Amino acid sequence: MTSLKFLGNGSAFNYDLDNTAAYFKYDNTFYIFDCGEKIASKIIKYIDFSKENDVIISITHMHGDHIGSLEALLVYLTIINPVHSVTILCSNKNKMIAFLKLTDYNYELVDIMEDTIYKDKNVTIESVEAKHISDSRSYFVYSPLEKFFYSGDTCLLNQKAKQMLFAGELDNLYHEVSDKDSNFHIGLDTISKEIPLEYRNRVFLMHFDSDLLIKKCIDEGFNIARAI
Repeated sequence: MTSLKFLGNGSAFNYDLDNTAAYFKYDNTFYIFDCGEKIASKIIKYIDFSKENDVIISITHMHGDHIGSLEALLVYLTIINPVHSVTILCSNKNKMIAFLKLTDYNYELVDIMEDTIYKDKNVTIESVEAKHISDSRSYFVYSPLEKFFYSGDTCLLNQKAKQMLFAGELDNLYHEVSDKDSNFHIGLDTISKEIPLEYRNRVFLMHFDSDLLIKKCIDEGFNIARAI
């Protein structure tokens, strides 16, 4: 079972697929992961927010394809169509405040948290270091709907997440993939070596450079994080 709905599944410069971002809703709360360059417009299009909603936005890192329309989304959620509360989860609160100041957004309208564990009455989100740029994070998410790992951008497969998947302690992995390994991204060949075939239907790959890479991932037996 998957609870995440993807708003985009492309890499930074794959504009046809839109930047990788996703969300799910449980009870009265929306949980959003990243908000790249055109993602705010898709969130506003597909999500019907009300004054009773709480919104939790988990940011993996500060590259434009992950925060490019964050300010626009915050304006919408706090001024244009106010919800009950907005919380930003990030790895560096000072960097986030500096970014929002540059956009002239009043950051005091939202709660910015850099704690490693966020917990409400239904959902726990644990952030861990991701190997990409400084202050990059991946997220373990435990909800009544699904227990999953959301990698963000990384050049390494998180070994705890892999072992939890094998042990049945996670329902799914949502993981970035690239054509080849680099200091910033993990290649399909490496993921294929790490994940045996019998587990690949529970690994949803994302952050695609090309349609050809999507085909290769399917051929290797992986699931695809398909965007709405």
